[in-house]
Amino acid sequence: MAILHSAFTDVERTEQVAAYRSGKASVVVGTRSGVFAPVRDLGLIVVDEEHDGSYKQEETPRYNGRDVAVVRAQQAGACVVLGSATPSLESRYNVERASIRCWNCRAHRGTAHAHGRTDRHAPGIPGNAQAGTFSRKLEEAIGQRLENGERPSCC
Repeated sequence: MAILHSAFTDVERTEQVAAYRSGKASVVVGTRSGVFAPVRDLGLIVVDEEHDGSYKQEETPRYNGRDVAVVRAQQAGACVVLGSATPSLESRYNVERASIRCWNCRAHRGTAHAHGRTDRHAPGIPGNAQAGTFSRKLEEAIGQRLENGERPSCC
């Protein structure tokens, strides 16, 4: 396994790059910039906590590491796994559009908590009106406020 991290010295980074270029390392673990590693025979990219803002590069060139991972996997004919207990709205939208497939998505089954409890008001839990982006309880509360003529301060 090779590890890529910006905190490495030039010598350490060179050793890690040599390991995956030579085929000695078949797995590369890296930070946001790891998605750019020129790995031969790329088969899988895993983006853990895909919703996290740390995947966004704020300096030029600006990019979202999650999105780069998806494009890189498509170009290489590889799979990409976007892991999150709280998927980003972009990922939820792509699942609904069928741009990406969702396996075992907690967002569709409810939010898992410690000790095996689940949020009974989360989308996708039996008894909720729909498996949408927002829970039935939240949709009802928003609807009630709108019916009462309340408007957000931004509008």
